[in-house]
Amino acid sequence: MKSKTQRFLALGLVAIGSVLPWASAFGVSISGIRGDGVITLLLAGVAGTLLFLGRPRRAAFDKGISLLIGGLIIFTAAYHLGEFVASGVYVTLFAGVAYTIVSLRTGKTLPTDGGVEGAQKSG
Repeated sequence: MKSKTQRFLALGLVAIGSVLPWASAFGVSISGIRGDGVITLLLAGVAGTLLFLGRPRRAAFDKGISLLIGGLIIFTAAYHLGEFVASGVYVTLFAGVAYTIVSLRTGKTLPTDGGVEGAQKSG
């Protein structure tokens, strides 16, 4: 599976986790959308849009932006870990970790010097 597909899949899971219940007590559940799930949903939307548009183009910036967005998703979900935590927090947290790992592991690659030399030799 390609890195881009894995990143989209992880962001989709972040979005799903964002709308699932984030807190549950005494048979009452509270959806993530009624709280900080909105933040993680927006972050997933921003990351997905950037990924779809192929921005940023430089590998270092791509990894930096991915780390920032992934870190914010992880921090937001981890902040809610506690006594009354529900499934949405776990899905969001683990999907955020997966997105960050896949983004940092692969990222975009810049052209090699060999391609530049080849172009200079032929011209």
